Order: sequence, then C-alpha cells, then structure tokens
Amino acid sequence: LVHEHDSRRALLLAANHGGDSDSTAAIAGSILGTAHGVYGLPSEWITTNEATSVIRDMVAALPTGKPFDGRDAADDAR
Repeated sequence: LVHEHDSRRALLLAANHGGDSDSTAAIAGSILGTAHGVYGLPSEWITTNEATSVIRDMVAALPTGKPFDGRDAADDAR
C-alpha cells in the first residue's frame, strides 16, 4: 500500500484517482482498517460517518463470536 502508515493520505489517494476509485478506496479502507484498527483512521471520519453506531456494533461483535444480525443498536432500544 502506498502511504500505509498515513491512512488519511492513502484513502484520499485511493478515492481521488481516475477509474473505479470508490472500489479502490473501499478495498484500501478494508486493508488499512484491518492493519491499524479504528485508531488508524482520522477521528473526524469516525464521528461524522452516517453508520457509526452500526459499525461500532459490528466491531464489538467480532471478538465475542456473536453474529451480527444487521440491526442498529437503536433498534434494540425500541
């Protein structure tokens, strides 16, 4: 990965090149997220993401082996 230790720079490069940049950025984000975890991403990208609670629930379910059922945590409160 180009700029593998600078997730912001790597993802911006992936998202802004010619061609199928949305797919390239999604793949780069998956690789960077796996390598560095949530702390490798700019915090403002986490807090302003539309699906932050869904993503956090999915991540929280990983170590427990609990399957993710696709529901947002807010659904459980209803």
